[in-house]
Amino acid sequence: MCQATTSNLALAPFAARDRLITIYNGASPAPQPVAPLDLPKRGFTLVYVGRLAAPKDFPTLLKALALVRTSRKDVFLWVVGDGYLRPSVEKLCAELGLSEAVTFWGERADTGAFFNAADVCVLSSKSEGLPISLLEAMAAGRPVVAAAPGAVPEIVEGGRCGFVVPIGSVEGFAKAILRLAGDPSLCASLGEAARVHYLRHFTAERMADRYLELYRTGK
Repeated sequence: MCQATTSNLALAPFAARDRLITIYNGASPAPQPVAPLDLPKRGFTLVYVGRLAAPKDFPTLLKALALVRTSRKDVFLWVVGDGYLRPSVEKLCAELGLSEAVTFWGERADTGAFFNAADVCVLSSKSEGLPISLLEAMAAGRPVVAAAPGAVPEIVEGGRCGFVVPIGSVEGFAKAILRLAGDPSLCASLGEAARVHYLRHFTAERMADRYLELYRTGK
């Protein structure tokens, strides 16, 4: 749950507004490989982890990457996940001249290795609640460039751990990516802020503790 969900629920005619409490979803760090995984990282690497589905708005992300690469050929993207839109996403990559810049890894059980190796987590969704992949990226100490649906702004901006851009903004995504790619110290400081913010607010243990407190005290 997140504050955005609580605010939406408060608008319902049946809502007991004086009893609504926000308890943030928590997440454990993303799973690591059983054996060491030597990922072929090239240049400045973005990572997306999740489904290949319409709400994720891949056209915006890929067009932004194409725009970035007009001035920075050393920026690449890993897509970790699968879904019914993979053929159309791969086709768009080819049309944008990104076939050599984007690597599709399919479904993986070791997504933690990708977060650890990449430089920035990207999420261009048009619709989200509180995305677990974002929390996993923060747990790995990676800054985020993300669109603004659901709880994304309150998480990213609240932790000062990345950039939130308007939904569907190709130019906004490109500008944020270029800023991080051109400033290693900013990338590192935002990544550390992301890790600290995760540990303070979004661990699975903290979520469980808050629910137990709610059951014990009613608040």
